[in-house]
Amino acid sequence: MKGRFTILTLMMAMFIMLSCDNNDSFDDGRLSESQVPKAVLAEFDEKYPDATNVTWAKKYNSYAVASFTTNGQKAAAKDHTAWFEWGTGKWNMTEIEMPYAMIPDAVKTAFEASDYSKSPWVTDDEVDYLQRPGNAEALYVIQVEKKESGVETEMDLYYTADGILVKEIADVEKDNDYHDYLPQTPSDAISAWLTQNYPGARMVDIEREHNSTEIEFVYGGLKYEAVFDSSGQWVYTKTDLGRNYARLVPEVVLSALTGKYTTGEWRVDDAEEFLSATNHYYCFELERIRSAWDDETDVYISADGTFIDRPQNPDISGGEGGKVPVAEDLLTFIEQKYNGAVVIGKEYDDGLLEIKIKHDGLIKEVKFNGRSEWVETEYDLYSYDALPQAVRATLEADKDFRKVNMEMEVKEKPSDTIYTIEIETARMEVQYVINAAGTLLHKEYDD
Repeated sequence: MKGRFTILTLMMAMFIMLSCDNNDSFDDGRLSESQVPKAVLAEFDEKYPDATNVTWAKKYNSYAVASFTTNGQKAAAKDHTAWFEWGTGKWNMTEIEMPYAMIPDAVKTAFEASDYSKSPWVTDDEVDYLQRPGNAEALYVIQVEKKESGVETEMDLYYTADGILVKEIADVEKDNDYHDYLPQTPSDAISAWLTQNYPGARMVDIEREHNSTEIEFVYGGLKYEAVFDSSGQWVYTKTDLGRNYARLVPEVVLSALTGKYTTGEWRVDDAEEFLSATNHYYCFELERIRSAWDDETDVYISADGTFIDRPQNPDISGGEGGKVPVAEDLLTFIEQKYNGAVVIGKEYDDGLLEIKIKHDGLIKEVKFNGRSEWVETEYDLYSYDALPQAVRATLEADKDFRKVNMEMEVKEKPSDTIYTIEIETARMEVQYVINAAGTLLHKEYDD
């Protein structure tokens, strides 16, 4: 009996020891220094010899992450978080929290010229600086927030050291650790294409979806997005021309634009160039300068100066097919909410990811925040009868309403659907804002 008890005790002790050996970290992910691979420690000591207050954690089962402070030349930037590959010890990225005053002048100049530096936006005192190896572009993340009509909005602005704004992302996760920006290596075919067409380009981000790869990079002071199919063959490139479009757009395109949309009446808010094997065109986001309410339109002009309807993106071969790389969870949401929809475009605007779809004969913009939460869907209506009966009843009961020169916009939100109807008569313009139940929320005149 005593012998059996002793054997059982030894077996339990061995089980506990083996369990401890196989547990790479504590329950909260923390590691003792003895649990960190020697290759990681050697790389860390070489790269940060003056590190103090070092703590370790294991993340995503692939990275050893060190949090520490330094006493180097830039003493004001003390808080560091460095990522190392668990197996090889290779350094992948360091996030450094630094005062706004320490960022490059080019970043300050670009930010302070933007609307985000002005009221109602409030700028955080600290900036996150992401250092990355190789041709991965270093990024400065400026965080701003505002509160309007009781709604709080936070925005992360990603700048290169040259002051190029490469990303605007609204309402990201509170505990964002930037792991999405750990360097990735594109395929040999994509790397060869990039070297041939944009030698010296710096990588910003790589997204791999079910049948395609999208790379974002900077080159010659501009931001580019290029999409490749499952075999690494180039499909199309989109170039963000920004508000400096005038020096980058062919004269024939610029003349066509200003000839129809005069600079005294319209302002170009953004401009993009789109290039594929079968298409070459420009997209301009326009805002009317003198208007009592938001008046925006997208204009498409081919490289020869011809106005065109919005072209569809080329098909992406391989996998499930399609035209635009979209994350699986977002695609599932769209398919469930808008049965039969076809994705025709994707871009970031005002910090939201806008996925353009064709659904029920209409072009709709489905918008998501940085947490991949659906925020709203916007689209125009072209038939008065497409408005809900309750909305039409409210309009027809108003003394000023006429079915003339109408523009109708729909905003679907998680809480309600809002209809904005603008009419223009010989003596005035009127805007109505009505919810799905037919309640008049706002009425405004623009005489």
